[in-house]
Amino acid sequence: PCGGAANAGMSRSRALRAMLPAALAACVLLSCAPPTRLPPTPPPGPLSLSDEQWVQRTLASLSLEQRVGQMLLLRLPGGFENMRGPSMLELERVMVGTHAGGFVVGVGSPVELALKLNELQARSNLPLLMAAEMEWGAAQALGRPLFPPHNVEAGGGTIFPFNMGLAATGDPQRAELAGRITAAEARAAGIHWLLAPVLDVNTAPDNPMINVRSYSSDPHTVALFGAAFIRGAAAGAMSNIATKRPWLSATAPACSCPSSST
Repeated sequence: PCGGAANAGMSRSRALRAMLPAALAACVLLSCAPPTRLPPTPPPGPLSLSDEQWVQRTLASLSLEQRVGQMLLLRLPGGFENMRGPSMLELERVMVGTHAGGFVVGVGSPVELALKLNELQARSNLPLLMAAEMEWGAAQALGRPLFPPHNVEAGGGTIFPFNMGLAATGDPQRAELAGRITAAEARAAGIHWLLAPVLDVNTAPDNPMINVRSYSSDPHTVALFGAAFIRGAAAGAMSNIATKRPWLSATAPACSCPSSST
């Protein structure tokens, strides 16, 4: 029996060695494959007539104070909240009192964040615009919580490489795909507006704040990949605001500049 097991092991080893050249050839062929081609997606269409009429009707009904309030985005922690607790009641009081147009949300699990955003939408007189920073994917806001006692990791948003990693592929369609996936996951949690992509040009090597968050030190590459990300997000029915921090790049004047971004 021992000899039979040894012979069987030798047979498996020979079979694996025979498969090795084919596996290496497959790897070479895959590395030479053309860049990923995204399926064509039409851009989001204009508002329907009924939606446009609702916008005009609602805008005409608002006072000047309410219109100013609609331009405010308040900060919203993304973690768990008791929906009837004092913290949420205070948040509702500020939201209603300022006529806020929306929130910039922090990090939370997808389920907890979606529950909180849905609750705030239900308490608001007007639809709220929810924004979030998602420079390297939806995981920047849709975290992966750990559940005790064994620290089991739950699902969260997709993590993409930083912008410089995407640009290193040389294929802007990778950035477009990242934008599309990020948009789909953000919309599923109730977020409508991405504070991304970062369009700083990495021309200040002694500055650790921009670094790999930038696509490149070449302005053309930054524009190419930034536009591709925005196209992908738009295909996922997501709005974007490209971010730029002039006081953290070589374009900043020689001055004593703030250390935090807006």
